[in-house]
Amino acid sequence: MMFWEASGAVASAIFDALNPVLGRYGVGGDYGSTNTHNASGLRADGTAWTSATQCGGEHGPWGATHVGDGDSYTVLFTLNNLDPATETIERDSPVVLLRKEHAIDTGGAGTFRGGAANLKDALWLTAGAHYLSPFRTKQPSGVGANGGQAGPTGAMWLFPPRDDATPGILGTGTQVYADSVPVAGVLDPETKALDPIDGRYHYFAAEQVWATEPNTILRCLTNGGGGWGDPLRRDPERVLADVRNEYVSIAGAARDYGVVVHGDPRLDPEGLRIDREATARLRDARRSDRPQETGDN
Repeated sequence: MMFWEASGAVASAIFDALNPVLGRYGVGGDYGSTNTHNASGLRADGTAWTSATQCGGEHGPWGATHVGDGDSYTVLFTLNNLDPATETIERDSPVVLLRKEHAIDTGGAGTFRGGAANLKDALWLTAGAHYLSPFRTKQPSGVGANGGQAGPTGAMWLFPPRDDATPGILGTGTQVYADSVPVAGVLDPETKALDPIDGRYHYFAAEQVWATEPNTILRCLTNGGGGWGDPLRRDPERVLADVRNEYVSIAGAARDYGVVVHGDPRLDPEGLRIDREATARLRDARRSDRPQETGDN
């Protein structure tokens, strides 16, 4: 079983090795692992339930190419898979899918952006035995191509039930992870939030089976797809659209693309605008800091 995990790692290695040679024909890497989740348990009436490959990170992004941005919700380059409807998942198993969305600032930056990582929260209503297999959280699988940036690594966490709180939607800020149980990923030792530079690596097989109590939340964040080409050559209008659609934050637009955007994407998405003079200055400053231009665009 799970032969696809090995084939995905081989594909990622091939992209990483050939991209420097292929130049503009290079391909950004994908999310690297299906982060497979399987679980089983008993309902309150004693009947058994199972859930297979539905509530982990089975779907995620591809990398970008010279043709355009990477898709943000598909399967590994070497794989096919089914994506059941949320209603079907919740009917067959005692689970509530609280969140299933693209995560902001997770697509590898480039002239064409890598696909965004998928963030999924599943609330398990009964006790269960969970088999979790996120294989590729130590180093980026979404390698960049032709000067594009790699997509960031993801992680997986369990959030045990709290006696003083009703199960509900989890936030996405770094502060929410302090009470979690890390399953996989490179995480800050104290906050347990993602920290790919100084964090501690959590190996998913530290526990063969993850036993959970009722009302435990499983969070899975996939890796991001790799970008293609110099991010400073991305059309500012594309960056503006990404900010409007919350693929990229305002801070990320300036940091990763040198594009200065003003406005509020939540309260007034159509009122967002590009500060073109500030963008030109920022991009010129970024380019002058480089020893040479990146990529063969």
